[in-house]
Amino acid sequence: MGGRVVWTSSLMASPSYESEDWQLIKTEQSYGSSKYQIDLMATHLDFRARKVLDENPVSHPTRHFISEPGVCSTNIATALASPGSRLIEICLCYIVS
Repeated sequence: MGGRVVWTSSLMASPSYESEDWQLIKTEQSYGSSKYQIDLMATHLDFRARKVLDENPVSHPTRHFISEPGVCSTNIATALASPGSRLIEICLCYIVS
C-alpha cells in the first residue's frame, strides 16, 4: 500500500495573486493565496499518482488529499474582544461545527 499525504488547506483559499508573485510578497491576500497554492500542488500530485495507478493497477503511488480543519475558537483575538463577545464566539463555533 502506498503512502498518504494530507495537505491542510482552508475555505479561504483564493487565486487572488499574479502567477509571477509565487512567493506572495506583493499580494494583499497572502493567506488565501498560499492555501490556494497548496490546493494546486496537492491536486496536481494526486492527479499524477492516479495516472500511475491507471497505468499500473498493482503499483502503490503516494496519494495526496486536501483537508480543511473547520471552524475553531482560538485565543488570537482575546485582547481585542470583551469577555462577553468571547463567550458568544465560543458558542457560535459549537453551533456551526
